[in-house]
Amino acid sequence: MICRHLRVGFLALALVSPWVVSTLDADEITVVSYNLWNYFIDNDAGRTPKPESSRDAVADTIAKANPDIVIVSEIGGEEAMADLLGRLRKRGVEYPFSIVMSAADSTRRLGAFAKFKPVEVRQLNTLTYNLKAKKASKYSKPDKVPVLRGFLHLVFVKQKYKLHVIAAHLKARLYNPHYSHSDMRRNEARLLRRIVIGIMSKQPNSNILVVGDLNDTRDSGTIATVRGDYGKKSLALVDLRPLDTDGCCWTHWWRRQDSYGRIDYAFVSKALLPEILRDKTRITHIPAIWLKASDHRPLRIVIDTSLER
Repeated sequence: MICRHLRVGFLALALVSPWVVSTLDADEITVVSYNLWNYFIDNDAGRTPKPESSRDAVADTIAKANPDIVIVSEIGGEEAMADLLGRLRKRGVEYPFSIVMSAADSTRRLGAFAKFKPVEVRQLNTLTYNLKAKKASKYSKPDKVPVLRGFLHLVFVKQKYKLHVIAAHLKARLYNPHYSHSDMRRNEARLLRRIVIGIMSKQPNSNILVVGDLNDTRDSGTIATVRGDYGKKSLALVDLRPLDTDGCCWTHWWRRQDSYGRIDYAFVSKALLPEILRDKTRITHIPAIWLKASDHRPLRIVIDTSLER
């Protein structure tokens, strides 16, 4: 199928998808995962601030979806988070809980905010793996390399329904002078996979949602590792592969290559899969402002907690 978005370019009117509405169902939990494309403000050291119009477009996009839980990547510090929450507040959406996590990459951080507070927060921001440098001799020992943005593990409970949300933003597909960027990504994926297995080993029927910008295509070793293709089928994750109104799954426009692809994902455990509302789980696309807001499109995942009961 040829995507209408690519065929006709930008539309003049901000047509909002029919599923991008506030959920009034007390049994539903809506999660949005969104790469904010360098959401920096004036006080984010040495970084060009994101334009006001772009920040407003981000807030408009999130406010239209009105999610309960929002996972964001490429956000600056606490002040950048406060800036975004303030814009959402002006649009009538309040998020009492928020967190910004610092890791080895102290510029582009992972963050989250929610309408209700998680019962558990794990900031996995000091994880490392062993990797040899490109020019290292075969006799040299590998270096200890940090996971650049870490992983954020939040546990939410709503009406006795327990949901694990794991956020990730893996190494970008950009040149690294010391290491292979694909090897870095695969090693980060292995550590992400271990977090999932750790939860499942203690609670086999856990409701687990893994979301974020994984910076790789679905046929890559990185994504296969996160899905759990190489392990027990019972521990594998399911790729939700949300679509937009035209049946397209692309989530990112890469300016350098002028190409569209899917590098943002939502994976769920098999225990969670029956509670996913597929007709509401979509890519949010507002034609007039999506690229003003970010070079990524947000994923919207809707869970009906009553289906478990």
